[in-house]
Amino acid sequence: MRQWSLVNDRIVDAGIDVPHLGVPYQHILEGKVDVLPKAFDGWFPFTRMCNSIGDWGIISGIFEAMKTKYPKIKLGVPSEDYLNTVLSPMNFKTWNYNKDWDTSHNLELIIKNNPYIDFRFNKEQFDIVYTDHDRAYDEIEEPLAEQIVKRFGFTNDDLSKIDLRPKMYFTDEEINISKHIVSENNMDWGDYGCLLLASRVDEYKSQWKGDDVVIPYIEKYKNTKVFCYSGWEVDGTFWNELFPNRTKFDDIPMRIQLCIKYFAKFNIGYQAGITDSITGGKSDIITITPYTSLKVNFIRGVQYVYLDGRSRKSNIYK
Repeated sequence: MRQWSLVNDRIVDAGIDVPHLGVPYQHILEGKVDVLPKAFDGWFPFTRMCNSIGDWGIISGIFEAMKTKYPKIKLGVPSEDYLNTVLSPMNFKTWNYNKDWDTSHNLELIIKNNPYIDFRFNKEQFDIVYTDHDRAYDEIEEPLAEQIVKRFGFTNDDLSKIDLRPKMYFTDEEINISKHIVSENNMDWGDYGCLLLASRVDEYKSQWKGDDVVIPYIEKYKNTKVFCYSGWEVDGTFWNELFPNRTKFDDIPMRIQLCIKYFAKFNIGYQAGITDSITGGKSDIITITPYTSLKVNFIRGVQYVYLDGRSRKSNIYK
């Protein structure tokens, strides 16, 4: 993989292939790599180098965490214009991109109402913008949000005290709209579930072969009323037998979908960014993943079930 940085609003390639992005955490412990000073009170512009809902969702807890450790820090994320120009897919020469893709709205879906973000930066405001390629790895399989904050001064002791799971902040209006939709569908607030049976990855758009490995983990919720988004016909499958009372997740604005999912009793389904983004709440999250290793793309507290029958659930700090 390639190590990138953002300097003077240009994507800079380090010019070499690296086995892991970032630096070994041991180098920070040895003082070979500088981190933020304890009383840091400066500007901290940050962006991801990719901009799907899940890309921003899984690291959305870093802003509250950074303010917790560095109360005077000024946190910034890119404006929509910055995303559309500097971070346009066309600028990543190693990508196969679709010119019709527009991911610039995804950041707003995740960070809207976030009280810990101070500003949206534009071009020519900072010589250096920090990115998710700036990370420190202690273990190869370690949540990305944790690797990012460790690069800038968090210790393992900090991680044991600060919750870095995804954070969403909904307004009273968004919650009231969500409650109304739940009530309209004869469900009780907080006593319903959500199914997501779809993937944006072409090879996984149909029902996944072997997804029945999840049955032992989800049988306890049998016959619970659910909101369901599916890319294929659910009738005739074990999903229909377990969850016959389904309401389609159609024509509901994305922020409201996220809100409904966030406050659900459980979320079950295929691994996807929209579910990753709401895993910082109290909902029981059970995710089927097609990957053999999750590497940095996992959240503590989530029950992951692999198609080969393996499972894992990392403990939540705090």
